[in-house]
Amino acid sequence: MAVLPWSHEIRIESHQIARCKPTQNAVIESFNARLRDELYETLFTSLAQVRAVLNAWKDDYNNARPHSNLTPAEFAARSAPGHVDGAIARRLLRCGL
Repeated sequence: MAVLPWSHEIRIESHQIARCKPTQNAVIESFNARLRDELYETLFTSLAQVRAVLNAWKDDYNNARPHSNLTPAEFAARSAPGHVDGAIARRLLRCGL
């Protein structure tokens, strides 16, 4: 409760997702659902095991698993300043960017 008066005092605006409106943040809701679904039946026995399993999952998610034809690591590399491949350029043009 101390954060709200403090943020108001220093003029920081608060932007929150409305109750029962998860679609206002669909990307993170989708990610959270995927993480829950894939690790739901894992019985962890220690914090070290949790860290190891989550690190392996994160590595697979970011470096091996394609999202819209590219892994996040590939997308980041192709999105680096000065690098625009044909597929990305077409997406940007379709979006009017």
